[in-house]
Amino acid sequence: MLPMCLRSISKPRRKHRLIRNSAMIAAALALVVLGSCKKKLADPPENAPPANTQVFEYTVRGIVAQLPGPMNEFAVRHEAIPEFRNPNGSLGMNTMQMEFPLGDNIILAEDITPGDPVEMTFVVEYGDAPRYYAAVVTKLPEDTVLDFSPLEHTPESE
Repeated sequence: MLPMCLRSISKPRRKHRLIRNSAMIAAALALVVLGSCKKKLADPPENAPPANTQVFEYTVRGIVAQLPGPMNEFAVRHEAIPEFRNPNGSLGMNTMQMEFPLGDNIILAEDITPGDPVEMTFVVEYGDAPRYYAAVVTKLPEDTVLDFSPLEHTPESE
C-alpha cells in the first residue's frame, strides 16, 4: 500500500519521481565515495636520505673479490666509472677493489662466489652523512670480458 502523499500522484509521475530521487541518491553517494578517495602519496622509505642530500646511482661491472662478512659488506674489483661524480664535483673513478655494504633487503644469490663476474648498481648519497651501498647485484656469464684499464686523466677528473 502506498503512503497517502503518493496515492494522489499518477503512476507515470510516481515512476518519474522515483527515478529522479534514485538518481539524486546515487549522485550523492558517488560524491561521498569520490571525496573520500583522495590520492595519498607514498610514505618515504624509513632510511630515505634527508632532503638536502644528493643521490647518484651507478651501474658497474666487476669481479667478486670477497663475499659479505659480519659487516654485510662484500668486495668487488670494478671497472672504471668515468661518469662517477666525486664529492668535490669532479668526474671519474678508476678501476679498484672496494667493499660495498649491501642495501636494505639485498641478499646475494647463493650461486655468486669469489671470482664471479657481476653487474652491480650502487647508490651514493652525498649529504651530512655521506654513504654508499649496493642496491642490485646480478651474476654475469662466466665468459664475460671485463676491462680493468685505468681512466685516462682529464682536467675534469683531476
